[in-house]
Amino acid sequence: MAHSKNNGMSLSTKTIITCLLGILLWNACSIQGKRDGYTYNKKFGYYYKLLAFSDTYVTAHPGDVVSVKLAFCEADDDSLYDERTLDIVARDEPALSLSQLLVDLHTGDSISYVIPKKNITENSFIPDAFWRDSASDVHFSLMVSAIVDSATYADQKKERTLWIQAKRDYETFLIQQYLKKTKEKFTQLRSGIYKRVIKQGRGNYLEIGDLTSISYQGSLLDGKIINHFITLDFMFGAEYQVIKGLEIVLRTMRRGERAKIIVPSEFAWGEFGSSDGSVPPYTPVVFDIELK
Repeated sequence: MAHSKNNGMSLSTKTIITCLLGILLWNACSIQGKRDGYTYNKKFGYYYKLLAFSDTYVTAHPGDVVSVKLAFCEADDDSLYDERTLDIVARDEPALSLSQLLVDLHTGDSISYVIPKKNITENSFIPDAFWRDSASDVHFSLMVSAIVDSATYADQKKERTLWIQAKRDYETFLIQQYLKKTKEKFTQLRSGIYKRVIKQGRGNYLEIGDLTSISYQGSLLDGKIINHFITLDFMFGAEYQVIKGLEIVLRTMRRGERAKIIVPSEFAWGEFGSSDGSVPPYTPVVFDIELK
């Protein structure tokens, strides 16, 4: 009997699948160091092991868009190196690639792979540093969270784009309301961030690699404090030290300068909000920041 393919998946269903199988994906690294229990694919020259499977009839056919969560593991100690979520078009290709691996998988499947680097012809889905550091084999796991046909994916992407634009338009409205209420004179930077200089600085501008010290306090537009004044010492330009909005503004400041800035969510905590929940998704943030 032929089964019809479900072309969509509710957000709640996708979330439940992600939560349930996420545990398997995180733990997959601990078993990848050995090839015991792995099956060898002679055609493409890789090892694989099924960690979890689903009885769903939603199967990835060539041309379908598959949402996958990837976890990359260190070969020497099996620790988690990196993870990322991607939407990939499944393709029945003659050479080994991520697109080829997705064909015939099902929503809910979770698989562990050990693949010799020499057999991978397309590696854009692999973190650059991880690819360089992998001596011979690449160890990773993938979990399939959703499968839709290309037309449905295009419709969903269009809807999401419109939804995100609506969120950003509302952010702009909230920022404008804030500016009217405070009556403070801000200058809008090219990035869309608003800045008001409180105290002029007399020192130099920052350069990449400079040891930097800042003192700052963050709050929401309604005045709710998300962190009281704290001091942060870091190397300017290093990844994951400050949010993008602060890095952009710091480029415009001299040492000794103090400023008040309004950072749209695009350059703050974006669509997911902060990990501790203090900043909701798509929420602008106000900072009082001093560059020492």
